[in-house]
Amino acid sequence: DNGRTILRYIMDNEKLRQAMNIKEVLPPMVRRMIFKGGNLCEKSQYGWTPLRVYVSNMPTTVVTIGSMECLLEFLSMPTVDITVTDQHGRRVLHLVMETLYRSPIGYLLPVVKRILELGGSLYHKSNAGSTSLDILREKRASIDLIAAVQALEPPTKPNV
Repeated sequence: DNGRTILRYIMDNEKLRQAMNIKEVLPPMVRRMIFKGGNLCEKSQYGWTPLRVYVSNMPTTVVTIGSMECLLEFLSMPTVDITVTDQHGRRVLHLVMETLYRSPIGYLLPVVKRILELGGSLYHKSNAGSTSLDILREKRASIDLIAAVQALEPPTKPNV
């Protein structure tokens, strides 16, 4: 068993992700699966959750407002635990930075803000020692984006 669930397959479905009306299609399906006992943060054998699968499959160059609104809605659903790590010690915020750093700043900041509100941290280190901010720097994200993201977390470095 590879740990894949029906919810994970839904989040990984390319046709659903490319639907013009993604906001009307995907969240209701996910809510229904959660109601029936699904979990957005249930790990596969490699630490991948349905939420991480959704984020990793978002296109890095053409992110739509609908796909970002879906992500924000998923982050508001029960069973979301943004502290879950994969086999590399990365949390969902690491993956958001790796995948969505080219997104319009107005799309990305609400997602980062929501993750931080849920207890995420820009300073959590993966097994390789990289933080979410390190990823933005490595990807050569704009200075404006890095500053805007840093401004979302309180200036004192929390225990992570």
